[in-house]
Amino acid sequence: STCGVALAGAVSTGSGTDGPVPPASEAPRANSVEPTLSAAFALLRRTQTQADAIPASTVAFSQASGANPLLARRVSDGQGAEAWLVPGNATACILARVPRYRIGGAVCVPVSSARAGQLDVQSASSQLPGSELVAGTMPDGVESVTLHLADGSSVEAAVREDMYLALVRGA
Repeated sequence: STCGVALAGAVSTGSGTDGPVPPASEAPRANSVEPTLSAAFALLRRTQTQADAIPASTVAFSQASGANPLLARRVSDGQGAEAWLVPGNATACILARVPRYRIGGAVCVPVSSARAGQLDVQSASSQLPGSELVAGTMPDGVESVTLHLADGSSVEAAVREDMYLALVRGA
């Protein structure tokens, strides 16, 4: 199936009442993947590999999310963009980056928002003006997303292992 997502160029995707998890108080790191999260994302049901490891030099998450990078699963687009789905305590986080352009970002949302396809991140870099990295998760069964840009145009992105990655030029 295909899903439409309004992204890029500062167009918000938030259609639910749950928003990003605020960096308020600290929570202990998740020690396992929440069953409702693994039920929605086949990516989290596959065996972890060495390729899933988040580089030590990469951004850390707010402790409010309880995100545990040791539980992360990685997806790459084969062209330099990569993203990780990182389980937390009642949260799910995404970390996405394109190292060669120094573009990257991360965000955490409640598990219910992630299961509804509302876990996404956008990031820009001065090294690639006018472009944005857009990455997100979609639950099992979604094959592609349509990214609706602020200028009225749209870009189709394939969903691979529950995640989509798009470097949108001219955003």
